[in-house]
Parts: sequence; C-alpha cells; structure tokens
Amino acid sequence: MNNLCSCQDEEGWWIRGEADRIVHHRQVVLDFRSHRRGNHMTIATTLYNYLAENAVTYDILAHEHTRTSGQTAQASHVSGDRIAKSVLLEDEMGYLLAVLPASRRVDLGELHRQLNRNLGLATEEEIDGLFRDCEPGALPPIGTAYGMETIVDDILVEQPEIYFEAGDHEQLIHVSTETFEYLLGEVRHARFSRYS
Repeated sequence: MNNLCSCQDEEGWWIRGEADRIVHHRQVVLDFRSHRRGNHMTIATTLYNYLAENAVTYDILAHEHTRTSGQTAQASHVSGDRIAKSVLLEDEMGYLLAVLPASRRVDLGELHRQLNRNLGLATEEEIDGLFRDCEPGALPPIGTAYGMETIVDDILVEQPEIYFEAGDHEQLIHVSTETFEYLLGEVRHARFSRYS
C-alpha cells in the first residue's frame, strides 16, 4: 500500500513522497502535517528515528502552540489524563525522567519514599543539553530513545490510549497504551503523582 510521507534528505530538506512500509506485519502510519513555519517537520529527530526503528503505528495530532501540558490538553481536545508529560529530575545518582498524566503533578516526597532518592527538578540548561532536538519544555516521554532512566506513573498506563509531545509545542503523537509501553521498554512503574 502506498502512503504519502515526509522525510529528510541528505542536505536537511524535508521532502514528501510515496512509500511502501510494512514492518513486522504492521503498517507504519506517517501523517506529518505542515508546520506554520513552512514545511519543516517538527517531530524531534531522536524520537522520529526511535519510532521508525521500532516500526510502530502512530498518528500526529497538530494543535495551536501551547506553553503547558494543561494548555495542550485544551487546545487538542484531549483529556489531560491521556496526555503523558515528562518531568526531568536529578540527584547525585543522575537524571530520572518522570512520566505522568498532564492532569497531575509529581509528588517528590512519594518518589523519595519509593526510590530512596533525593530528587529535584533539573535546570533548563540541563534539559536543553540532554534534549537538544526538542523545544524547551516539550520533552517526549520516551526516555529510552534518549538513553534516559525513566519511571512511569501507573495511573497513565490505565488509559486506553496515550498522547505525548513530539518535541515541540504544536504536535502530539498518539499511540495505543500497548504501543506506548512497548516504546518505553523495561522501565520502572509506580504511583507518584497527585492532582494539581
């Protein structure tokens, strides 16, 4: 089956064309929409490559530019319970990417009790250095793609489907919860969030 898709050529230009892509008997859906800055695709390169390597089915949902995950939920008309937000934490042991529903907040005290780690928020400079292909504050929750230790709040994966940042503030990637957990790989699960 031929699908219209976008990809980047050797010189960095985004091109559109038809492609046949069936991997592991699953069709990879490439549904990239034009960005308001032209035809530049704003999905983070690291994330895009990880999705392609894992041959998963996903959709991209475009929405107006937002600054917070709560605004993203409103702009995209998706429940905040189904949007995975990422919070980068750190301590003397290193970084930890906490993934939870956009409708909730990280309970650092609960994480300390469960992990016996004194975690705090990473700085903007640290985040920018680790997620170089993402806009500030638009961290994808797939820590595995970035070689990042990750913990996922169990409340998130109770949802039937998950949406998450594509690396900018204008697109969400939509996958089944099964696909989301496959992409996460072997990560720790716990309950560490509370409603705002």
